[in-house]
Amino acid sequence: MGKRGPKPTPTRILQLRGSPVAKRRPAEPQLALCRLEPPAWLCDEAKPIFTELAQIIYDMGVSTRGDSLALGLLAESFALYIVASEELMRDGISTATESGTRKSNPALAARAVAWAEIARGLAWFGLSPSDRTRASKAGEETEDDKLAAILERFRTKPRTQRA
Repeated sequence: MGKRGPKPTPTRILQLRGSPVAKRRPAEPQLALCRLEPPAWLCDEAKPIFTELAQIIYDMGVSTRGDSLALGLLAESFALYIVASEELMRDGISTATESGTRKSNPALAARAVAWAEIARGLAWFGLSPSDRTRASKAGEETEDDKLAAILERFRTKPRTQRA
């Protein structure tokens, strides 16, 4: 059985957010920052999306060689979302069946699945709006840093005995 609860946020993302938790994770493997190239298996529609996302995460300082597969899958989900949206615009949200009744266009379900995958993938890389609001520039002191400093002073301050 796997671990319970949400998956831990990568240390580099925590560092960008200014979280004191990042300082307590010395054993996490660290890969060097690098520019990513689209994988060979990526479809043509997803390659420009991959390139744009790769530049964004490189600029954020979180792009490593180990991110290529996940970023490729995210770009593929974006491409699927675009194709499904184009089909919906062309054919409408419902289609006629052989018996003459109407049913939902299958592209509607495909687009919904792609959107869920995109939202999850954006969060993995710290690219969703909610993740971005928690990020801070490197070196910028956050409220968490201020609180951690206060708590550290409290822990190291000698206690006096009451009479």
